[in-house]
Amino acid sequence: MDKILVASGQSMADFSLFYKIINEFILNKIIMDRILLKLGLAIILMGLIGCSASAPTVDSTANQQAPQEELEWMPEWFSEQEITDNDTTITAYATAIDSDPERAVSKAQAWGIARLKREVSDRLENIRTNIIDGEGQTSELKDPSFLIEFRKAADAVEEVSHMRETAKREVTDHQGIRGFAKVQVNKAELIEAIDARLSSYEGQWETIKNAQFFSSF
Repeated sequence: MDKILVASGQSMADFSLFYKIINEFILNKIIMDRILLKLGLAIILMGLIGCSASAPTVDSTANQQAPQEELEWMPEWFSEQEITDNDTTITAYATAIDSDPERAVSKAQAWGIARLKREVSDRLENIRTNIIDGEGQTSELKDPSFLIEFRKAADAVEEVSHMRETAKREVTDHQGIRGFAKVQVNKAELIEAIDARLSSYEGQWETIKNAQFFSSF
């Protein structure tokens, strides 16, 4: 009987030891799995950061102006000023970058026209506002239906603008091609085109053209 009890006690001790070993093994495995998981995530994160750092910079703005270091190889006719004008013309200068030379020039041309339209629109609106503020008796210039057409008058730029100069240059470090454009509109031609667009509002348009403020156009 004593031998049976001793054997039974020994078996319980062996089982407890075995159970302890199994628990430690499972615990160690869980800890190891967590370490491997964290290590794997760290490696993936480092890879993503490395790819992001080495990826080439993409020019997302077609109207990006050339940086100062590129001025020396700009076309001689190109101006750092976005808009220049004189008594007879308004001129816009623009640049754009693309991997394709023709697209680079085309984008620059489109941006030059957009600049002209914005400039003309701003000038017309300033003249209208100055007339209203200065004379005070020009309610017809506030008419909603007139304003809708008046604020589209600058679209006439597309009809009468002229592409005076274009050029293309390779960008430093071979990041693409920079296109250059010089777009110009003749003021007399532009006014005639606006005449046609505002023919239904001849009275309001004549009021604007005859105002002293129109000389700033």
